[in-house]
Amino acid sequence: ELEALDALDAKTTGFSTNVDLEKLFQEAEQTVNRIIHSKKDHKDERTKPAPPEPAPAREIELKLAQAQEDLEEQQRRYQQLEQDFQNFRDRTERQSRFAVLRANSELLKQLLEILDTFDFANNTFTSDKFSHTVDSYRKGFDLLYRQLATVLEKIGLTRIPTEGQAFDPNLHQAIEAEESESFDSPVIIKELKTGYTYQDILLRPSMVKVGIPPKRSSE
Repeated sequence: ELEALDALDAKTTGFSTNVDLEKLFQEAEQTVNRIIHSKKDHKDERTKPAPPEPAPAREIELKLAQAQEDLEEQQRRYQQLEQDFQNFRDRTERQSRFAVLRANSELLKQLLEILDTFDFANNTFTSDKFSHTVDSYRKGFDLLYRQLATVLEKIGLTRIPTEGQAFDPNLHQAIEAEESESFDSPVIIKELKTGYTYQDILLRPSMVKVGIPPKRSSE
């Protein structure tokens, strides 16, 4: 009787009781799953952030204009700094030249006094009233020398001490040497040419004769 009922259902529905209905349910379940996944994918697509929209052309133009203005302002500042530096350099050079000229003028003022003395001596020596004696020439020469030495000392020129001083190769140049038992170390015994320093700068060393202890022969 059951087989007869199954055959009857198959004729009326087109499915067998066990196999066809189970297959139908599986297909229906798969269809439902596809629909669910399709809706989920669609929802995910809607929740994705939208790509940034390109900036409007007007905004780009404004940014370019601002950048150009900033560049021009930096160029103006650089040109101003360059001009200020050039003015500073020119002013410094003018001040340096003025300082040198002023120092030289002060020196020349003092040298003029010596020149006046030369003029006076020349007029005196050529005068008929001048007594041409060696002593007269010597006195005039001494006066000129003292005036010149005083002027040079005022500007910082200093004679290097020599005779009786210990020999210093930084200040003295030995031209001659003399051995003697009276010397324990090199000592200057004669100045051959005067040396000078200017503001602690060596202009030229003194040329001297040096006394040295005799060489000891090795036994």
